Amino acid sequence: MWLLKRILLVILLAGFASGIGWFGEHHWLADLANHFRWYYLIAALLGIVLFSFARKWIWVSIALLVVMLNYPVVSLYGLPKSVATLAFSQKAITVVQVNVNLNNDDTLTLLQWLQQEQPDVVAVEEFTPAWAEAFKQLHSLYPYHLEEPRNGGFGIALFSRYPIENFQTLYFGPDKLPSISGMLNWNQKKVQLVATHPLPPISRTKAISRDLQLAELASWLKHQQKPAILLGDLNTTPWGHSFYKLINTADLFSAREGFGMLPTWPGVIPLIPIDHILLSKDLKTISVKQGPDIGSDHLPVIAEVVL
Repeated sequence: MWLLKRILLVILLAGFASGIGWFGEHHWLADLANHFRWYYLIAALLGIVLFSFARKWIWVSIALLVVMLNYPVVSLYGLPKSVATLAFSQKAITVVQVNVNLNNDDTLTLLQWLQQEQPDVVAVEEFTPAWAEAFKQLHSLYPYHLEEPRNGGFGIALFSRYPIENFQTLYFGPDKLPSISGMLNWNQKKVQLVATHPLPPISRTKAISRDLQLAELASWLKHQQKPAILLGDLNTTPWGHSFYKLINTADLFSAREGFGMLPTWPGVIPLIPIDHILLSKDLKTISVKQGPDIGSDHLPVIAEVVL
């Protein structure tokens, strides 16, 4: 019985955090509770099973309420939102999102993986001058690139195997951190690309900066040519309020939908997904998965998409 009581306590705390998360738009600390909804859901489902065996029906009802509070998590584990069947004439574009970590000296692992996978587009965050020097080895593979290396944590770069028109650095939000956009010429089609990396929400000021950067980016992207692909370490999960605003304003969806949570942070045993590949709704996801450990505190994400 003592074990069941402790599980009930955990579920009650999960329920409290779940409820607080719904007020994330109004306070940055409340929004932090949103990022662990998958774990609240696991605790509640486990409780339903154990409490049912013990015939603790009131406790089962409490656990069911916690499941209902965390229903958005289920969307990542349902059927794919867009099921793409490749015809022989269709060609997929492969895109990679990766935060390399500015303190990561192991450039070789990522470069070897990219040479092996040969994705068509690569977005890189925390792109330092040292990483810029390392990526020169891939310039022949990615002849189209725009790089904004910085010694701080907000250098960024975008690499492509295909021609890109109107490559430019954009600045959104109060901190004017660099984002990169360009029009990809791929398979006789044009695809709007944009890569971004807002501040992490570790204080009220930084949370506001992240939210404003994503909101301004969403408003800009809303008026750009479609199809579009947004890549970046967005420092929010799919359940954060700023994420909801971003995808609703720009009319995007996560490439993860239907493929699982695919957490990317922190480190080798990641807990939450904050690295994203977002697509306009005229694109379809063929596959999406995590990349290998590259020595960063983030795992890469790689996706295949088609029109």
